[in-house]
Amino acid sequence: MRYADAAWRHGEAALPDSPFFAADELKAFGFSDVGDNIQVSRKCSFYRISGRIGSNVRIDDFCIFKGQVEIGSYVHVAAFCSVASIGTCSVVPR
Repeated sequence: MRYADAAWRHGEAALPDSPFFAADELKAFGFSDVGDNIQVSRKCSFYRISGRIGSNVRIDDFCIFKGQVEIGSYVHVAAFCSVASIGTCSVVPR
């Protein structure tokens, strides 16, 4: 038995297979609609989130999202970005 296998037999939760959130996980956070071909890092943080994520979106590690956030299609949010709103904040391609 390898060491890595032994650590998960002590009642610990298994690590996810993917470094990215699945669409249903993002909807559980509060997004009403999630598009296709999205890559949202599991190292992102979401606080009181609502809004939508379009298709073909990439969100890198250590991003923080708070409030009503609308992310359009073909958007890349680079690492360490913070997106917060009191009203609605839209992130769309130029």
